[in-house]
Amino acid sequence: MSPRLQKANNKQPPGLPGNFERPDGSDTATRLFWLGVGFAAVGVILVLSGISASTGLKFMVAGGTLALAVRLFSRHGFAALLLPFGLIASLAEVLKSRLDGPAPVEVEPAPLFGQPLGEGLPPLALFGPPGPPATHGAAEDAGRAVVAALAEFSVPAEVTGVRTGPVVSRYGLKLGSGVSVRKLYTLEGDLALALGVPSVRVVEEGGRLWLEVPNRKRGTVVLRDVLEQYRGRLPKGELPLVVGVDVFGKPLSLPLESMPHVLVAGATGSGKSVCLHSILLGLVALLPPEELRFVFIDPKQVEMAAYEDLPHLAAPIAGAPEEAVAVLQWAVDEMERRYGELKRLRVRSVTSIPKKERPFPFLVVVVDELADLLLSGDAGKEAETLLVRLAQKARAAGIHLILATQRPDARVLSGLIRSNVPGRIALRCAKSGDSEIILDAPGAERLLGKGDALILVPGQGDFVRAQVAWVPGDVPAKVSAWWRENRPGAGYLFAPQDGKTAPGPPSGKSRKEEEDDALLREALDVALKHGRVSAGLLQRELGIGGGRASKLLAEMEKRGWIGPTRGNRAREVLIERPKENQE
Repeated sequence: MSPRLQKANNKQPPGLPGNFERPDGSDTATRLFWLGVGFAAVGVILVLSGISASTGLKFMVAGGTLALAVRLFSRHGFAALLLPFGLIASLAEVLKSRLDGPAPVEVEPAPLFGQPLGEGLPPLALFGPPGPPATHGAAEDAGRAVVAALAEFSVPAEVTGVRTGPVVSRYGLKLGSGVSVRKLYTLEGDLALALGVPSVRVVEEGGRLWLEVPNRKRGTVVLRDVLEQYRGRLPKGELPLVVGVDVFGKPLSLPLESMPHVLVAGATGSGKSVCLHSILLGLVALLPPEELRFVFIDPKQVEMAAYEDLPHLAAPIAGAPEEAVAVLQWAVDEMERRYGELKRLRVRSVTSIPKKERPFPFLVVVVDELADLLLSGDAGKEAETLLVRLAQKARAAGIHLILATQRPDARVLSGLIRSNVPGRIALRCAKSGDSEIILDAPGAERLLGKGDALILVPGQGDFVRAQVAWVPGDVPAKVSAWWRENRPGAGYLFAPQDGKTAPGPPSGKSRKEEEDDALLREALDVALKHGRVSAGLLQRELGIGGGRASKLLAEMEKRGWIGPTRGNRAREVLIERPKENQE
């Protein structure tokens, strides 16, 4: 018999017992064996890593059963049949473990909603309850109404896009050929009347033309909700002013250190005080007293009273004009001291120093009701001078101003203040002239009130429209109390009773009167030295302005020290030396 026939006769059908030659290479049994080993390895990894003990146990039992079965019975061809038995065994094991005892409970991470934004900061639950869900939206029929209103005034256009916000919605417009954009600006009042809304606003932004139309149903913006959106991605800047949300409903914050001073102005009921509280609470929600200190000047003495316990205060809250002048003079002295420290460290500004190595914190001077302070006689004039000095050169020393007023007129906001306070937050104004004083442009008179604002950011040509976040009335006191309980060691950097302010003279005169008397005697010395005196001579010798020189001449004439004016000629000196008891 040939070898080929003999080999064919020796073959046995698969699955029958008996000895047989295995073919070379990997067969089905070997693949099943390594599959079981792989399942068991995956189970071990799941258990050891803590991802899921229950799933890992299933993989280990199924894989181990399969590998063991293949190892024992592969020669008899039963390996493929044992795979479902392995799965059944794993399920039985899990069922048995659950019957014997409670299944391990996987602990879910605690929700972060309402928790602090950082270590050592107050929990956001103190900032009041969350606001209602947003229900605003721009419907398609509103877009058709815009197109129809434009068609009534012979302006062919189509809506190319809609952006919705809590207060207004923006409709992107594509005007027909030959239609001027200027015509659209002249039709703002007519379009508002046609659409049945208080006002509309034409905006050119990002190379596109937009029409801002107030929503039929106004949404509510709450400070806590705005702060919650910064969880995991804190606002940019070292002194972020959390104002509210922009026209698209996104959280809006402004870096104060780059602005570097801000003016908040608007008519009564426009939301100025709410805006101020939103800014202040946003700062204390993000920065501890070691990094930020405040100076509060509150002529009404009620708006800032809730912050009396705040350890961020660098000085007691100033109410009277004399107290405001004292604390502003300290701020100026502190500015000069800081510049000396920066000179010693050979750096140009406090932000050039690493945060952990800074020798002093940021200082934010907040003045509420600026008009009441500046229009309070001589103390108001002195306060204005000190504020201008701070606005001109305090930025590099880490000192910034936030000024608020409900009387944005030229008497209050002089050219010096406006030129040195470039950041502006304008709420609804009574007339376009007030808007031009705040923003150097009209527009704020057409705002909707209740926190609707236009913001001018230095370096940006376009205004930013925003909705100021609302703050419940009891939140400032709650947050201040929390900080006081958790920072009991923080104290004032300046207090009038510490003797750091210049004490009043024994005669009972104020500091301002003493300075005026000293300047008057310097003017008399100049007059005695030259034998004649004029306004120009006093300006050159004393380094003062023309108005101040004229006042000195009038006072010297009143006291009988010099003669009357004689045209453009210098005045004659009538005394030889100052009298000690001259009044």
